[in-house]
Amino acid sequence: MTTAWEQAYLALRRHLADGTVPPGAHLAAALGKPVWLLVPFSPDFRWLLDREDSPWDPSMRLFRQQHPGDWGGVITRIHQALLA
Repeated sequence: MTTAWEQAYLALRRHLADGTVPPGAHLAAALGKPVWLLVPFSPDFRWLLDREDSPWDPSMRLFRQQHPGDWGGVITRIHQALLA
């Protein structure tokens, strides 16, 4: 477990923040860092539906599961985005 200060320090040192943990993702986005967030097929209300962005965090890009449990497809799309 890290403190918010430690998370902020780590976020500021990165060129791109990624992950599945919303608090760290929101913190990195609030610090102005680009964030790629992996979102499950049935997300909670914060991630809305049918969007690849977040109205609350403009620097955040959402990579959603197309089918329940299909993280392989998410990783493939992230790989493609990294190569682009």
